[in-house]
Amino acid sequence: MPGEQDANLRSGHLAEAIALDFLRPFAFIAPSPNPDDIGFDAVATLIREDGRRLFAEDSFLVQVKSRSFRAETYTGKQLDWIRELQLPFFFLRADLLVPRFELFSIANGSRHGGFKLLGNI
Repeated sequence: MPGEQDANLRSGHLAEAIALDFLRPFAFIAPSPNPDDIGFDAVATLIREDGRRLFAEDSFLVQVKSRSFRAETYTGKQLDWIRELQLPFFFLRADLLVPRFELFSIANGSRHGGFKLLGNI
């Protein structure tokens, strides 16, 4: 309905934006617009400083999750998709109540036949 929005949806969008801003001091951020979100929320590119010049270094994919995120399971086509990515994939857990942000890599788990990513790795 025009003129209104679900509070949970707005809260999720706000947490995602703030979490991605958390990365900005050390990475350039190219967010995926919501309609184009296919499993990652942004491409982040690490920044190397040389005096006043900023240089783009390695890039990685970021999927923002809420503070309640504990695990994600990938099997079948989902696992194939993860394995075929050309960039490293990270989860960024955002807890706006504390505030706290945690960045998790899936590099070790994605080599196995089926894996479950636990949020406390």
